[in-house]
Amino acid sequence: MSVTKAPVKKRRLDLPKNALLGYARVSTGGQDLTRQLRALKAARCDRVWQDVASGKSLQGRPQLEDLLATLAPGDCLVIAEWDRATRSYADGLEILRRVIEAKAEVKVLDHPALNVGGVFGQALLGLFSSLA
Repeated sequence: MSVTKAPVKKRRLDLPKNALLGYARVSTGGQDLTRQLRALKAARCDRVWQDVASGKSLQGRPQLEDLLATLAPGDCLVIAEWDRATRSYADGLEILRRVIEAKAEVKVLDHPALNVGGVFGQALLGLFSSLA
């Protein structure tokens, strides 16, 4: 009989309970993260992860993966610009699945109506992802 171990969560020694965890992304090194970082700072994020990678897929974005693995119940994933986080319906739903699985929330600064705390917000984010 084999025993399947649950995924190991990241240690959170440096983060408070109910942390605000920010995410910013640009596609190339020639693009500037400043606008997104200012917005995340104004939102009072406890920590910000940033990737320089294509938005075509969630693969190849190690900082996003690390952030999602760090989420704990009560945390809030804060995204400055939703179209920087995802470019497809499937990827948007995968981000939401991981956030919901962690019992966390999503706050989208450039589209506050899309904040996810309920089913309506989740549906809107999924739709918005497909249009990005």
